[in-house]
Parts: sequence; structure tokens; C-alpha cells
Amino acid sequence: AVSEGGVVHDVLVRIDAFIEAHGDDGYAVGADLNIASILTFTTIGRLVGGVFVGVPSTVCDPFLNIQRVRKTVGSHPAVVAWYDARIEQQKSIDKLSPAEQILVGCRDM
Repeated sequence: AVSEGGVVHDVLVRIDAFIEAHGDDGYAVGADLNIASILTFTTIGRLVGGVFVGVPSTVCDPFLNIQRVRKTVGSHPAVVAWYDARIEQQKSIDKLSPAEQILVGCRDM
């Protein structure tokens, strides 16, 4: 499903093309943080974060527009503050879910 021609790959191709056509400056739609970018960030984070068996964490690597949204949202000050508070609350990044750990790591992409 994740290989070229597979269902997951084909969906990622379409998402990447949509972002190319409608996004700007690292956002999924428009040039500001909005629900489209947040949903792209969280949904893709779960896709690559171990929620779905058989989907490698590198599945989005070829999709530059998706990766740009992940980095832009992941490094947004409000998102950084949210995940920093989650880490503090849990006392360690290791106590976050694998998907949350992936989302935290997007700030350093």
C-alpha cells in the first residue's frame, strides 16, 4: 500500500499536489496557520508515527510539500509550546505516544 502505485502512496501524491496548488509558505492552504495545515500535520504524524502497522516513518520523505507543512507547523511557536508542555507534563518525551514523538520531531526537520 505504501509503495509507488499503492493506495497510501497514491493518496500522498494527491495530498502533495493539493498543497502545491493551494498552499504557500509551508502551509497546506493559504499562507497562514489554519485547520488544513494542523490536520495535515497531525494526520501525517499519525500515519508515520506507528499508528498504522506496516507504514514506515519514511513514507512521506519523497513528498516535499507535505514535509514542508510538517516542518512549518511543527516549528510554529504555539505548536512548540503545546508539545513542550506535553513533555513537561509527562516528565519525558519518551512517555509521549510514538506519534506524538514524531510530531515533536517535526520542528527539527
